[in-house]
Amino acid sequence: RNFYPLFFQLNPTGQRLFEASDLEEQSRALTNMLTWMINNLDNMEQLVPVLAQMGGRHEIYGVESEDYKTFAQAIGETFNKILQNEITKECVEAWEHALIQISALMTEAGKKVKLGFRGDLLREKSNETWKKCWVTLTLDTLFIFNDEAFTELKGQYSIRGVDCITFPQTTTNCFELVSNNPPFYIRLSSESVSTFQDWVFEIDWRIQAIQRVFASTDLSLGSEDDSENVSVEGRPRGLSVRTRQTNKKINHKKRMRQSATRFTKGQVLLLS
Repeated sequence: RNFYPLFFQLNPTGQRLFEASDLEEQSRALTNMLTWMINNLDNMEQLVPVLAQMGGRHEIYGVESEDYKTFAQAIGETFNKILQNEITKECVEAWEHALIQISALMTEAGKKVKLGFRGDLLREKSNETWKKCWVTLTLDTLFIFNDEAFTELKGQYSIRGVDCITFPQTTTNCFELVSNNPPFYIRLSSESVSTFQDWVFEIDWRIQAIQRVFASTDLSLGSEDDSENVSVEGRPRGLSVRTRQTNKKINHKKRMRQSATRFTKGQVLLLS
């Protein structure tokens, strides 16, 4: 009733991101996401990996720089409309500045996702024999190489047809990818628990993002509670992700929190 009509007015092409979406549900999710960011402004170790993952997701969704810009502007103008005299111009500017900085981080993360997540794994060949391989994961494709220099390509596999990741009970730190279109079956493993978890995490959020694109739902900024790590079938939440942290601080944290407390305590209708 407030934010989304304003966002569409500022950015008419942004409606492509919300096709077949429930805007009331998205409003609640967006409010939850903003609340989570406010509470973690001083916790960059927690904030940066989540924003990095969000950046990769939104790269898949097709979010562009103009979408980020008008998103920040619409948030600021919505605060003005709802809070009126209770919020200062400086506070609105602080919010817009912070969201622009967050958007920049997400955009940069999206570019890195395009370049690929790399590492070495073990691939099952036959008869439960395993061979070391080097793997690159881009937005939607898994490239498997025979050499550490990533020059001798063994095969490439689109994960667009993969429904989920499965975990065989007979092998430790092992996951399977099965696709019907195009058809393939891959079983990969790692001797390192953390490496195994990182790869499962990176593949799984891509699969979920791609499925959302195919479903044409929830393709928005803040369309889901990205503050929680995705839940992978048969595995607990909390999978680790190593992301380069930044020392860049977001300005006006105190002002942002003061304004935020007026709507985060159960008033989820602010942005609806």
